[in-house]
Amino acid sequence: MASSQNVDLMGNVRALVEDALPARLPGARVAAERDEIIVAVPGGRARVSLVPLLGSCLDQRRVINRPGECSRGAAPRAAR
Repeated sequence: MASSQNVDLMGNVRALVEDALPARLPGARVAAERDEIIVAVPGGRARVSLVPLLGSCLDQRRVINRPGECSRGAAPRAAR
């Protein structure tokens, strides 16, 4: 995958996380310039990287986009 596509995908990941944060983790915010979530903890802040989540998304795209293959061991429709 090209680097510009990774940037676009990271933007999508950030947007999804930003939408989910208020309900899941009130007070947390996305630091877009660093691709991290900033979480208030007793005595300071914790930073959580979004990079592993991006990696999982990329892995899922590879599995989903392979012709004739399905994720989680499901057989293609023609073989059912």
